[in-house]
Amino acid sequence: MAATTLVRARVNARRVRKVTRILDRLGLKPEDVVNLVFAKIEQRQGLPFAVGEPEEDYAVQEYGLTPAESRRLGSRLSAELAAERRNGTIRTIRSADDLR
Repeated sequence: MAATTLVRARVNARRVRKVTRILDRLGLKPEDVVNLVFAKIEQRQGLPFAVGEPEEDYAVQEYGLTPAESRRLGSRLSAELAAERRNGTIRTIRSADDLR
C-alpha cells in the first residue's frame, strides 16, 4: 500500500455540514473527494475546474470553442433542457448507482 499523509484544512462548519450531506447522497466521504481532486490536479498539472471565470470563458478555454460557438452551444443546451422538462424526460442523477 502506498504511504499516505494526513492533510488538514480549516473549512466553514456550515459548509462542511451541507457538503457532507451531499456527499452522503453520492456515497462519498470528504476524504474520497480530496483524493479525487488531488489526482485530477496531478493529472492535469492544474486545477480541474475554472476559478472565478464566467461559464462562457470556461467553455471556451476547456473545449477550445470560440465565444460564438460557446453561446450557440449554451442556447442549444438550454432549448434541449426545456424540451426535456416539458416532456418529463429529465433524468436526475444523485449517485453513481443512478448511472448503472
